[in-house]
This record gives sequence, structure tokens and C-alpha cells, in this order.
Amino acid sequence: MGLHVIRQLCLGGLPLALLIAFLLHFVFDSGSWSEIFYTITLTANIGYFTNFIAIKMLFRPYYPTVMRRQGLIPKNQAKLAATLSKTLSHHFLASEHWQEYLEKADIVPKILFSTKNYCETWFENPQNIKKLTDTICDYLNQNNVQFRQLFEQFQTQVIEQISEDIEVDELLNQGFDWIEK
Repeated sequence: MGLHVIRQLCLGGLPLALLIAFLLHFVFDSGSWSEIFYTITLTANIGYFTNFIAIKMLFRPYYPTVMRRQGLIPKNQAKLAATLSKTLSHHFLASEHWQEYLEKADIVPKILFSTKNYCETWFENPQNIKKLTDTICDYLNQNNVQFRQLFEQFQTQVIEQISEDIEVDELLNQGFDWIEK
């Protein structure tokens, strides 16, 4: 049964049930069960039709009428979208929440385990090792100048660090003492 059928059934059936309950309770005075049936059908009609009207007022009319009347959601669509995106980004898509979720889910060890297994399987194939070796060699050859510059910078930094950490006079004195002995 589709939603359309249920809606049509409620639109026709609830008022009809209320009419029958009204007749049974007030016209034929059928007893206490008719009062209960009347109360239930009256409540169902009030609930259904107030909700029906409320939903219609939220969405219809979609475009403003001559009297500038428009449904609340189409009228405030931009505000609703901005508020919804702000709420989602602050409460649902916040990095703290995702980080907490990932920590609880223990995903990092699972990813590392899967990656390790994949790499081990991949490296078992000699063709893959050859491809990787060729790719690394090609990359090193294409970026030879940049690697030389990086190595020279590294070498300079190492020499500077060593010269700052080691006192040359003390080292030379120790060296000469060793020679004398």
C-alpha cells in the first residue's frame, strides 16, 4: 500500500468514521463504547487534519502568491540551508568527532595491517620489484640536480652541527696525548 493510498484513505475514512461515531453516540445513544469510539475518532481527526494543514503550510505554496504568501520552508530556504550546514559542520563534521570515532574504531592498526599484507604480497612478485626499482632509478636520474643540492645542504648542516658540538682544541689535545703514549 502506497503513501498516496493511505493519505486518501485517511482523508475520506477519518471523517466518515467520525460521522458514524457521532451518530452512534449522540443520535442512537448506544452506550459507553460509543463514547469511547467517538472520542478516539474525534482525536484522530483533529490530529490528522492539524498535521495535514501544518505540513501543507510548511511547503505550500512554493512560489510567493499575489498576497506574498509562501510556505515557510521555500521562503526561508537560504536561511535553513546556512543553519543546517553550520550545524552539520560544527557538530557532525568536526575534526574532534572524527578523530574520536577513528580512535574508538581502532582503524589505524587495521589500515597498517592491511597495508603491510598488501605490500608483502605485492613484493612477492619479481616483476613488481623490477618496476619499483626502475621507477626509483628514473626518478633519481630526473631529479639529479635537486638531490645534489639537498645532499650539499645536508652535508653543510652536518658539518656545522658537528663543529658546534665538538670542541676541536680538546679533541686535538686528546689526540696528541694518545700519540705521546
